[in-house]
Amino acid sequence: MLEYGSASAFGNMCMPAYAGEFEPHTGCWMGWPYSPYLWRDNAKPAQQQYAAIAKAISQFEPVWMFADPSVRTWG
Repeated sequence: MLEYGSASAFGNMCMPAYAGEFEPHTGCWMGWPYSPYLWRDNAKPAQQQYAAIAKAISQFEPVWMFADPSVRTWG
């Protein structure tokens, strides 16, 4: 793992160090899929899978979902 500010494979650029998925952390951030350019069927299949994954993760740690508010589909 690279230390913050250490040299990297990108030359002299400093790259931040990221914790491994197995390391202790306070929760999980996920991005809600919505772009019709990236996802088929208006992202509905992906959204169903993301919701199931988020539900499973939430049994063990907090989950924060970020999303574009312009694609809100409820109430």
